[in-house]
Amino acid sequence: MVLLELREVTVTYPSRGRILDQISMSVRDGEIACILGPTGCGKTTTLRVISSILKPSRGQVMIDGHPAGNSNRLRVGYVFQEPRLLPWRSILGNVEFALEPVEPDREKRHRIASRSLKLVGLSGREEESPQNLSGGEMQRVSLARSLALEPSLLLMDEPFSSLDVGTRKRLLDHFVRIIEMTRRTTVFVTHDLFEAMYLADRLIVYSRPPARIKADIVIEDERPRDLASLDILRLRERIVELVED
Repeated sequence: MVLLELREVTVTYPSRGRILDQISMSVRDGEIACILGPTGCGKTTTLRVISSILKPSRGQVMIDGHPAGNSNRLRVGYVFQEPRLLPWRSILGNVEFALEPVEPDREKRHRIASRSLKLVGLSGREEESPQNLSGGEMQRVSLARSLALEPSLLLMDEPFSSLDVGTRKRLLDHFVRIIEMTRRTTVFVTHDLFEAMYLADRLIVYSRPPARIKADIVIEDERPRDLASLDILRLRERIVELVED
């Protein structure tokens, strides 16, 4: 079943001109779709359109068969490049903050937030301050905050780009386990080919702006993947050529 569909989405900024040019794609329920492309090609703009933060100049976004932004029964989680945590709230309080507009029962908010923190490996640290956390741990809280809403669609905007290689690899492994366990449909933006090939069920390659889709590639290898396998190395070579062209 198709959960997300973009129909000829075009975005034009008055100051920058056309950024996205007739982008059409569909993401099936439970898939991880990675958008890869050069810096400034409109990857983040695509997430902003999907989340209804930004209205497209032309075209339409459909989520679960409904126009984006008009379905009260569907929630979209968004994990940004920066954790964006509230320093005056505890770790638990930061996760509960996302639930306050939709869950009036305080005890239920507490239970949901605690369960979400356990899912990302931060159980037992609920009352700590975010300022005591490492960068990787902050992003875990950010992910827990989005997962607490039980979103049908999870949007992730280069959430691990600022982390060192070792921390990034550990978080990628943990993230894959969470997504496979919860079956969250995910659109993951990255400029890192390693991340994309490690995560994606489908890899969508953008051109330089005004961005069009240069390739929509299904990766059939099961995770965890051997990135040194012959098939993956051939695919990597193809993607590098597409991005550099």
